[in-house]
Amino acid sequence: MQVLIVEDNNTDAQLVRALVEETGFPINITFVGNGEDTIHMMKSASRGESRAPDLILLDINLPKMNGHEVLA
Repeated sequence: MQVLIVEDNNTDAQLVRALVEETGFPINITFVGNGEDTIHMMKSASRGESRAPDLILLDINLPKMNGHEVLA
């Protein structure tokens, strides 16, 4: 399972990582720290250049582009 964590606060991101890893499922976690990088990553996946995540955990208060803008 591919999980994308979009979080600009490293402490929060590491907490989420620990919680996800406690599930015991084989999970590959990728971190992104802002909305713009999230959009670039998803466009890359849509072009077949990378695998799209199975789950995205998206912070709403992000720098450059907030979570609402990413969703739009």
